[in-house]
Amino acid sequence: FPSHDKGLFVDGNLLLEFDGSDLSVDELWKRDQNRLTKGVRVGAAKVMRTRFWVKHWSAIAEVLFDPALFNQEQVVEIMKTTGSQIGVCDWRPKFGRFTSELAA
Repeated sequence: FPSHDKGLFVDGNLLLEFDGSDLSVDELWKRDQNRLTKGVRVGAAKVMRTRFWVKHWSAIAEVLFDPALFNQEQVVEIMKTTGSQIGVCDWRPKFGRFTSELAA
């Protein structure tokens, strides 16, 4: 198990699959659908910040868990709840929500 202080762990970086995932960073930057620009607060100032954004994406994640703390059914339920209520990355839970399923 990778860490003794965590009962649930996603190991490594995830490879996102989306329309355009085969493009270079420069090619993605040129596409309007992959940029999200919003005003954000930095200290007392409000500045415009542009981030990468994609509406529909998928990834395969290997979720490691401590069987002394969780069983497989609990982990599946945790992933479903995390996806529907919390999400990942910036501006969650408005953005970054996901659905999950157990892979064979």
